[in-house]
Amino acid sequence: MLPVRCTCDGASVSPPFAWKGLPAGTTSVAFAMHHVPPGASGGGDEHAYMVVWGIPAGTSALAEAKQDFDG
Repeated sequence: MLPVRCTCDGASVSPPFAWKGLPAGTTSVAFAMHHVPPGASGGGDEHAYMVVWGIPAGTSALAEAKQDFDG
């Protein structure tokens, strides 16, 4: 469950993310945060909260509320 500060009921900041073990040769990372509420039908209640791409492969985490990838 997301902390309230990472929702529209809070500050709407992005949550922190961390990962490891990217395959050899990975040049960049992308991810999408998507939600379909329980009981939703027909896709009308689906939400795309964030889509991030172009994250350098040497990056292993994004801090909460991260806005850019300049170092």
